[in-house]
Amino acid sequence: AEKMGIVPPGTPVVLAPQPPALADWIAGALAARGCEVLPGERIAISARSGSDGEVSVQWPGSAAFALPLPAFRTGAPHLACAAAALAALERLAGPARDPQQRLARAAAALETALPGRQQVLEGAALAAPPRSPLPRLVLDGAHNREALQALGDSLARWRIERYTLLVAMMADKMATMVERMISFAVVLSVIFWW
Repeated sequence: AEKMGIVPPGTPVVLAPQPPALADWIAGALAARGCEVLPGERIAISARSGSDGEVSVQWPGSAAFALPLPAFRTGAPHLACAAAALAALERLAGPARDPQQRLARAAAALETALPGRQQVLEGAALAAPPRSPLPRLVLDGAHNREALQALGDSLARWRIERYTLLVAMMADKMATMVERMISFAVVLSVIFWW
């Protein structure tokens, strides 16, 4: 609800998959603002069963094809964002003309990453002494229960066994977020800062 105010009236909006009740509410609120709502999952992207690290991509009315996933981009949120990006591209640039253009668009969408959203940095160094390199740093701005659950799912899928969560949050989000973090059985430690 807080983010609805940033949508200018009459603007087309690509809506990534949401829980049904929320999707209905968002679609109704956008329609009241005169916005066209485009389903973000029109182009289906899903993990291939029996294949670790590959996804199936399918445009409506065409055969599915397989693509490899870049390392550390295997979570459902990444696939949903890639599908929504493809839907937005089709709205802006028109439909892909042939299978090669579909393949190129899908590969680019899967390669895209947002800084701070399940972003994996290898060999990052601390800015303060002792400035020793860290073996792996995962940055994520999980700001609600669903995003934190997606982060936990990704950490489990990536088989990262021990980690520390550095958490900064508003006091009003503390109770629900702490409950979710405690459910991560493999957490080594949690540092709170608010």
